[in-house]
Amino acid sequence: MEEQSTFTVSNKHELIALHRSLLEAQFAITPHDRDVPGSPLLASLANRVVDALCKSDPRWADWRHASKHQDRVRIVRDRLTNIKGWDTMPQYERETHVRNHLAPLVPDEQLLHSLSGYAA
Repeated sequence: MEEQSTFTVSNKHELIALHRSLLEAQFAITPHDRDVPGSPLLASLANRVVDALCKSDPRWADWRHASKHQDRVRIVRDRLTNIKGWDTMPQYERETHVRNHLAPLVPDEQLLHSLSGYAA
């Protein structure tokens, strides 16, 4: 059975408002719900929103480079070491966590390795 869309964003201004809200949820310094930042579901939504923005304005692709957002990278770096089992987690799993915590930002290989090996 094919899944049907149950939600539609009707214009670019709504899409940007949704994007800004997702960023607040993803990068809150003291989140009310600690399960929200880094959630694979939130990461997927945030990535899809910015993918849609990229289609209407290619400058969004440049905006996505995580290295241009050092304040958000610092938040993620601090958060990663608090993930249960981080010290013994396999590298590929750490990288998945890094990507989920940074979304919709995208790390280059150097930043990915730096963050995923931070507590090693």
